[in-house]
Amino acid sequence: HNSIQILNKNLELAEKQVTLANGEDGDFSAYLIADALENAVSAFDGFGRELCAVHAASASNPGRAQNISFQNLTRADQRVQELFDISLSGSLDANEWEFVSRCFQKRHLFAHKMGVVDQAYIDASEDAQAVVGRKVSITPDEVTTLIAHLRHLGAHLFAGLTG
Repeated sequence: HNSIQILNKNLELAEKQVTLANGEDGDFSAYLIADALENAVSAFDGFGRELCAVHAASASNPGRAQNISFQNLTRADQRVQELFDISLSGSLDANEWEFVSRCFQKRHLFAHKMGVVDQAYIDASEDAQAVVGRKVSITPDEVTTLIAHLRHLGAHLFAGLTG
C-alpha cells in the first residue's frame, strides 16, 4: 500500500506553498500559509483514515477502525491506541505533541471559522497568544515544523501498522 508515499508527496506540495508564500505580498502570502496548513492536516487525515481502514482486520475492533478521523489529533491518538495499541503522542516529546495539536486546532479555525479565534479554540489549544474574535496567527515556520512532525507521525503509524 503506497499511502506513505502519497502522504509525503502531499506534504511536499504543502512545503512548496510555504516557499511560494515567502515571495508574495501580505494577504496572498497569509492565504498560502493558511492553505498549506489546511492541506498538510488534510493529507495526514486522509493518510491515517486510509491506513487504518486497510489494516482494520488487525484492530481490536475492526468495525471501529474503519472510521477513525484524524482531524482531531487527540481523539485520533486515543482511538489508535485503543484499537491498534500504537501511541502517536508517544512518538513525539510533550512540547512537539502540544505544538502539532495546536496546529490542528488552528486548521479547524481556518476551515470552519475563517481563522477567527473562539473560546473553544482557546480551551482546546491553550494558545496564550490568541484573542477571541481576532484572526489566529500562523507562520511559515510553524507550517514547516508541522510538516516535519507529520512526516514523523506518518512514518511511526505506518511502521506500527505494517510491522
